[in-house]
Formats: sequence, structure tokens, C-alpha cells
Amino acid sequence: MRVITIGRASGGEWAPAVEAYRRRTRPPWAWDWVVVPAKNQGGPAARRQAATAALAHIRPTDFVIALDERGRPYTTRELHRWLAGLLGGPRPLVLVLGGAEGLCGAITARADATWSLSPLTWPHELAILMVAEQLYRVSTLDRGHPYHRD
Repeated sequence: MRVITIGRASGGEWAPAVEAYRRRTRPPWAWDWVVVPAKNQGGPAARRQAATAALAHIRPTDFVIALDERGRPYTTRELHRWLAGLLGGPRPLVLVLGGAEGLCGAITARADATWSLSPLTWPHELAILMVAEQLYRVSTLDRGHPYHRD
């Protein structure tokens, strides 16, 4: 699995926490983190430029999930079932999170599905951390680890 985020080249100030969850996540849930640098300002032109750079990391065979507030919300158990089914499928899984300017239409048009963390608007770096934590959390369900409690 690959997680593509658009934003600061360093991954931002929350990057160490994101990396901590990424390192703790075990196969088949393990994921690579690709950060596509983008300007925090620049409007539609900056979004298009970042989208073009992000799309360069997506293969035609990938199953792409765009993180978008208009996407489908999931409980942790629902997310686990959905992603587990996709991980077992024939197409590599790629999650894409937009930058501070949001996702460009080129990304949402390429997406096979959308996932909403919440109808609320979250700071970009916090959203990345939330996704990292949820990927770790769903991975623990397979192992029967007590991290997730219903």
C-alpha cells in the first residue's frame, strides 16, 4: 500500500508521529509514504501542479482512494473490512491526501473511491496523522491486538 500526501517536502511537523505509526504497521498493512511537495498558496494553478506530481506516482493498475470530506465515512471496523478486501485484490492500493489547498479535480477524477475522515475540515498534517493512526489501528485488528477497543 502507498499513501501519497501533498504538502511540505519534510512531511511537516507531525511527520515523526506519522512515521512512528508507519513503522509499527505490519504486512499486509505496511505502507510506503510518498510526500509530494506543494506550495501552501497559489490557488488552482498550485493544486494542478501538485496533482500532476502526485499522479506521476500512481500507476494505471492502482486502486486509488482519495481522502475527501465528501467521501464515505467509515467506522474502524467498516474501514478494516473494506481495506482488507482491497488489499487482497489484484490492484495495488493507493491513498491520496490533498494539501492545504485541497485535492485537485484530476485526483478525484482518477480516484476509484473516496474516504471521508469527517465532514469537518482538518488541518492537512493532522489528517495525515489520523490516516496513519487508522491504518495502524485496522492492522491490529487482524492480529487480535488489544489496541482497538469497541
